[in-house]
Amino acid sequence: MSTRLTALLAVIVLAVLAIATFVAAPDEPEPDQTPSPSAGTPRSTPTVTPAARETASAVPTATPVPRETAPANVTAASTPPEPAPGSVASDRAALVAFFEATWGVNWGRSTNWLSDSPLGEWHGVSTDGDGRVTSLHLDANGLSGSIPAEVGRLANLESLNLGANRLSGSIPVELGLLTNLRWLWLHENQLSGPIPAELGRLTNLEMLFLPKNDFSGPIPTELGGLTRLNWLVLDSNDLSGPIPPELGGLASLELLALYRNRLNGPIPAELGRLTSLRNLWVSNNGLSGEIPAELADLPNLESIDLRGNRLTGCIPVGLQHLLEDHAADLDLPFCKPEPAQGSVASDRAALVAFFEATWGVNWHDSTNWLTDRPLGEWVGVSTNSDGRVTGLSLESNGLSGALPAELGALARLEWLDLGYNHLSGPIPPALGDLTSLVRLALASNELTGAIPPQLEMPRHLRELYLSGNPLSGCIPVSLWELPYHDLHPLRLPSCAVAGAASSIDDRAVLVALYEATNGARWATRTNWVTERPIGEWYGVRTDDEGRVTELQLHSNGLNGPIPVELSGLANIERLWLHGNQLSGPIPAELSGLANLITLYLSDNDLSGPIPRELAQLSNLKELFLYKNRLSGPIPPELGRLGDLTWLSLGSNELSGAIPPELGRLARLERLFLNDNELSGPIPAALGDLRSLRWLSLEANELSGPIPPELGRLVRLETLSLQVNQLSGPIPPELGRLTHLWYLRLRLNSLDGPIPLELSNLTNLRGLDLAENELSASIPPELGRLALLEGLYLFDNRLSGPIPAELGNLANLRWLYLNGNGLSGPIPPELGGLANLQDLRLFENELNGQIPAALGNLANLRSLYLSSNELSGRIPGTLGKLTNLTWLELDGNRLSGPIPAEIGSLTRLQTLNLEFNQLSGPIPPELGRLGSVAWLILHSNQLSGPIPPELGGLTSVERLDLYNNQLSGSVPRELGGLPNIETLFIRDNPFTGCLPGALREIRSTDLAHLGLPYCE
Repeated sequence: MSTRLTALLAVIVLAVLAIATFVAAPDEPEPDQTPSPSAGTPRSTPTVTPAARETASAVPTATPVPRETAPANVTAASTPPEPAPGSVASDRAALVAFFEATWGVNWGRSTNWLSDSPLGEWHGVSTDGDGRVTSLHLDANGLSGSIPAEVGRLANLESLNLGANRLSGSIPVELGLLTNLRWLWLHENQLSGPIPAELGRLTNLEMLFLPKNDFSGPIPTELGGLTRLNWLVLDSNDLSGPIPPELGGLASLELLALYRNRLNGPIPAELGRLTSLRNLWVSNNGLSGEIPAELADLPNLESIDLRGNRLTGCIPVGLQHLLEDHAADLDLPFCKPEPAQGSVASDRAALVAFFEATWGVNWHDSTNWLTDRPLGEWVGVSTNSDGRVTGLSLESNGLSGALPAELGALARLEWLDLGYNHLSGPIPPALGDLTSLVRLALASNELTGAIPPQLEMPRHLRELYLSGNPLSGCIPVSLWELPYHDLHPLRLPSCAVAGAASSIDDRAVLVALYEATNGARWATRTNWVTERPIGEWYGVRTDDEGRVTELQLHSNGLNGPIPVELSGLANIERLWLHGNQLSGPIPAELSGLANLITLYLSDNDLSGPIPRELAQLSNLKELFLYKNRLSGPIPPELGRLGDLTWLSLGSNELSGAIPPELGRLARLERLFLNDNELSGPIPAALGDLRSLRWLSLEANELSGPIPPELGRLVRLETLSLQVNQLSGPIPPELGRLTHLWYLRLRLNSLDGPIPLELSNLTNLRGLDLAENELSASIPPELGRLALLEGLYLFDNRLSGPIPAELGNLANLRWLYLNGNGLSGPIPPELGGLANLQDLRLFENELNGQIPAALGNLANLRSLYLSSNELSGRIPGTLGKLTNLTWLELDGNRLSGPIPAEIGSLTRLQTLNLEFNQLSGPIPPELGRLGSVAWLILHSNQLSGPIPPELGGLTSVERLDLYNNQLSGSVPRELGGLPNIETLFIRDNPFTGCLPGALREIRSTDLAHLGLPYCE
């Protein structure tokens, strides 16, 4: 497969010129998990630099920010002012910074770099007519060092190619500022760390090419918003976690290469939405589960490689021609074709689908259904002599749910009597395939939407009964001619004569949209309001008759109200207007778009209530209204949208209770109601959403207990209820959610113990129960959660010891247990957590010594053990933690000397050892801490002189040495610290005079020393 990719790369420059730019709807991003500034943070830390944040985007829940940050570094008076942003001068400054950071003196070619020549004459640089940089191509040019953040200032950059060099470090998050970027190549380097989620802001990106590096962590879900992306190539890295289902929103994607990583979990069925995909390469990972049948529906798929995974099941029929050569490697059989149409087997399959869709387990009478008895013995079923189904009569039998399209496969069906039940959703158009149908009786249910025109097709139909349903739209003309019907009580108009509407009418609607939304100022308006066919107007797709079926104008600068004329696009199936500046209300008239499948109005400035009339869109599968200013209650009528799979109403101003009617959405997979003003209890009826995979209710005002019925959501992967007012215990029933990846219950008022049943959630990656009132001890059984990456239990009332079993969590990266009443020693087993990056145990009652085994945590970046009762010496093994940026051991009973080995922690930004019983001299090796900003050693028993080597702390901003037993003179080297702002050294028996340069420091306590300044 590497040969194929090499060949593709060889023609990449030519290929990108021909890439078609399609526009697709973005998936709902994972809701922002940033906690309040006080959430689980140390008491005093320095300013966080970009380097210190280089892993923030990989945190599955939240990376807390410091509670108190020191002032930013003061620019020296001699530093020249920076050029104005958005100018040729600022571009030049960014390129100079890039040259220096990547060792430009060693490049293979650097013609004109750092000269006075125009930037467009510097090797590898192209500029526009204003001299602004539009491309930077320095592939295979001997670059080393790291990519500097200043590249993010090249605001006009469209193409960046730094591949095949020796660059290291992380991708700067500032690259997310390059909103004009279309192509990004960083392949074949030594880059590491996570892929920044900020790259998801590059909405114009068409190619993201990052193979053959050392990237780690998950694939950011935010990449699913790059709707113009054609190539996503991330192979040959060290990426882990699942393939985000959000990638299914990349409707323009042609190449997806994720092979040779450590990805796990199932292949998302959402990838079956990538209708432009030609190549899917995910081999040599740890993927599991079955091959989604949806992949077989990809119309343009030419190549697929799934080898080297742990897949189960069988190879779907539609993929067998592509995987024939790989079948032996996959060790999977070929799936058997579906039963042939027109057989007893196909009739049985249709009835089984009907039973499941209409909640057969709750029927009043289901005698013999789903047994091996002949179909004619199933209650309500009649068959002919061949065993084929001819009648289905289940009136008043307690049926609920939606009618499945599979009923259309009952080719011999003559009568269908399902009246007087609780059926909801639309009448399936597939009933029009029942060419033998004589009687159709669906009266007195809760069916919604329009009467399908396909019901005109059964030529033998004589009886039609639909009254007592809240149907909408119009009545097909020929149905009035049936001998027996009850259409008059529906009070619906007759449909216009077929063919009366045309593309001419659609043109008028589009012109109305153009005028209402300031079309002259759209970002792209190619062919609009011209004589060209409307199918050639930007963002418009039409059918064979020239009628509009899709309107894709997202992120295109539309400004103004949504015109009611849009309701005239009778054939439209997909309407994508998200990411604009649309304002005003959502027109209720959109409910007339009977064929609409997808409605995306998110990320606008829409206001007012959600129209309850939208419940008439009976074919709707995806409704995205998030990130507007919509207000009022959620209409309970939305519970009638039986085909809905995605409902996203987050980040609005919605209020009132969550309607229990939403529990009727049997096909719903994702429900986002987060970041609103919803109140009241969580309806137990949401436990009926058996297809649900993501439930996000956080950041509302919900109260009461967590319903134990949520434990019935057996397909759920993310449950986010944090930042509400929920109370009571955590239901042990949540332990049944064995597919769960993330459980987020932070910032509520939950009490009681942590249920042992949570240890059954063996797929869990993130468990966040922080900032509640949970009590009792931490269950040792949590040590069974082998895939867990983040455990957040801080700020509760937990007590007892830290279980040694937590040392079994080999994938753990973040362990936050601070702010509890935990006691006993720190288990040395925690030293086996090889992937741990952040360990927070401060503000507990822990005692004993700091385990030397913590020095084995090679990936640790933050270690907070403050405000406990720890004693003994600081182990010198902590000097092996070369990735450490924060070390806070203050407020304990530590004694003995400060280990000289601490001087090896060259990435350290904060060292806080205050309020202990440390003794002996300050090690001169601390002068090697070139990155340290705060050095806090006060209130100990340190003695001897201040080492002059501390003058090497070029980044230090605060130096606290007061209240010790230091002696001798204050070294003159302290006067040369370029960034120091605070110096406290009182309550020490110093002698001699003070260096005069110390007068320039902003905040000191030197007056308390009573010493003169040196001449």
